[in-house]
Amino acid sequence: MRIKLAAIGCLLAVSLVGTAAASVVTRFDEAALENGADRVVEGSVAAIRTQWNSSHTGFETVVSVDVARTTKGVHAESLEIVQPGGTLEGMRHVIVGMPEYSVGQQARFFLREAGLGRYRVYGWKQGFWPAAAGARSLGYQPVHVAETADETELVHFTHNGMLWKPEQIPVAYSINEVGSDDLSLEEAKAAITAAFATWQDVPCSSLSYAYSGDTALGIAVDDTNVVLWIEADWIYGEEAAGATSLFFAPGETPTADVAFNGEGFTWAIGPVSVGTAIQDVQGVLTHELGHFSGLSHTQSALDTMYFSWTPWQSQRPLSADDKLGLCELYPKTGDECSEAGDCTEGDLCESYERGTLCSPQADAIGADCNYNKIDCEE
Repeated sequence: MRIKLAAIGCLLAVSLVGTAAASVVTRFDEAALENGADRVVEGSVAAIRTQWNSSHTGFETVVSVDVARTTKGVHAESLEIVQPGGTLEGMRHVIVGMPEYSVGQQARFFLREAGLGRYRVYGWKQGFWPAAAGARSLGYQPVHVAETADETELVHFTHNGMLWKPEQIPVAYSINEVGSDDLSLEEAKAAITAAFATWQDVPCSSLSYAYSGDTALGIAVDDTNVVLWIEADWIYGEEAAGATSLFFAPGETPTADVAFNGEGFTWAIGPVSVGTAIQDVQGVLTHELGHFSGLSHTQSALDTMYFSWTPWQSQRPLSADDKLGLCELYPKTGDECSEAGDCTEGDLCESYERGTLCSPQADAIGADCNYNKIDCEE
């Protein structure tokens, strides 16, 4: 079983802002954000502009901030934040999990130097705290919570805007031919195939995928969906193990690329040791493919779509929330089980609107902690 973080039980010291998702990043509390940031400022968004990046492979957004107060670092009246993605000429490039801004918005920013006198938000959305009346600081806001039909459970899934149309299914994907420095290409492909199969096997979803071969392409605005490792010049922050890039253009088929951070992490297909520097390919990719397929983050550590990584292999299987989110986007009827014996030990076989699903169960509050459970009392 896995510890579930929900309205009951322990809450994160910081939690996601708004309802959008993030890719797999380190989970930070306020002290960790403060310690890891080069500057911490409070101010308002003065201007936002989006432009092509220098390699013309995607967009970047530059956010000008008027600084009212600096709590760490050298004070300046203004500064610029730069991050991948943005909207330009009717096209939208989304790096799932980056903060979203509006002119006039007041916030606290935890910042890291990004070169050329600019900064990036440290910890992705974790490091961007919009102001709230009567509060000294604001952590994450809970994701949208919808009630199930029986109104006795909470469903934690939300969607990120990606929706593959029936004529685009099966969704084709390629694997970058370079692979990972840490694995053979055959090992990498096996883990990638298993992660895609996890989502494709959800019985109440019509979404499927098709491997279309190897490619030399990487993250770019093109017509190819690519899974790849980036071994140098990772631009998404050292705290991110993976990133999903979505690109939307009017009248065009959307594209989605998934990148692993090979520069900052070691990748493996089994638990070599306990620690965040070594990551499980299949587990992290299963999470990223939720974004690829249209799902945002949840606040529940029981879910594969939990915003931070969880220990070895615990993000490989899907929770009922994960499955229900996918089935809302690509609905069909189908049963996964007829009784609990058809499921992994400890799971229940539960009935939903479109059929039965195996449902992992949260451990009871106060359950003994071990390395497979992340939300435990120290």
